[in-house]
Amino acid sequence: MMSNLKREIQILEGVQYTATLTTLADKLYLSQPYISRLIKKMEDNYQIKLVNRTNPLSLTKAGESILNNMKEIQAAEDNLHTNVRRLKHKEEGVIIVAICSLIDLSVTSIIATLHRTFPETLFKVTTTANEHSLTSGEVDIVIGQKWNNPLFQILPFEPTEMSLLIPDTCPLYNPHQKIISFSEEGLSKLNSSNYIAVSNASFLQQRLTIFSRKIIFLLIN
Repeated sequence: MMSNLKREIQILEGVQYTATLTTLADKLYLSQPYISRLIKKMEDNYQIKLVNRTNPLSLTKAGESILNNMKEIQAAEDNLHTNVRRLKHKEEGVIIVAICSLIDLSVTSIIATLHRTFPETLFKVTTTANEHSLTSGEVDIVIGQKWNNPLFQILPFEPTEMSLLIPDTCPLYNPHQKIISFSEEGLSKLNSSNYIAVSNASFLQQRLTIFSRKIIFLLIN
């Protein structure tokens, strides 16, 4: 649920790029009377005009200054919550590990190894993570695709071996050979061969990308 401060910041920021309160209300999926009441409440609270109710809307100089102050307050609150979360995890001896849902299940063996290596530390696993959850302290370690963020320490995994199932219509098929090792010659034989159908190509591409660039990364304190 969005805090009052975040909502106020959202509305004042929207005023800078919107012609009317009705348009702003539509963009934020809020009612126009609600936005009007909130702006008036802020102006009554600070006892100064914040919004020029013209077409297009605009912030007054006071509105711009107060919006910047509100952003600083919000950033300080976010940092406070982040630090509290990290301190709590540290005090409880808990490490939150997020594993991408597309990573093969063998990665979970890492958790078992961590438990054996650090028996005094409690490792909790989640399958949900994004850059914000890592920078905010909601998770400590993420195993998944690379995020280009200078705050993260990135450690690549060893390349994962992949296998491809082939039908008997494939030129490489041999009923007496269960496994065919990779070779340039074998790969060339697959050219122009219709041997697989993909209903969700984007999912397959994401899977291949993760297998080829599997990494583990964590926030640098």
